[in-house]
Amino acid sequence: MSLFHTAADKPGMAPPYRERRKHLRRPVVLNCRIEGTTITGPLQLTDLSESGCFIATSHPLELDSQVTLFVTLAGDEIRVIGRVVRVQPGRGVGVEINVNLLSQYARLALEDFLRQSLSA
Repeated sequence: MSLFHTAADKPGMAPPYRERRKHLRRPVVLNCRIEGTTITGPLQLTDLSESGCFIATSHPLELDSQVTLFVTLAGDEIRVIGRVVRVQPGRGVGVEINVNLLSQYARLALEDFLRQSLSA
């Protein structure tokens, strides 16, 4: 007997959701901006992890496009390069962070911020 039901088990039932994230995302409210797009003005990150984030915006970004974000963490702005992996029209976009392109400073700032958010 399986613990998971499949769409074949019950007509009209969606297949079980499988979490694909590598790291736990934490709820945040952080100012950010995106370079190289027509989106102007400050935006907000609403969740963040070591390898991804969600940007609240009503402006669509193309799925699989590369984005350069500037995120303010504890008063310092860090540069994050990533790829749009999810688009939710009217809500925002999910971005996978390319950790190989983070500067050492950005990586440490991100790790410190996330560590502190766990203890808060």
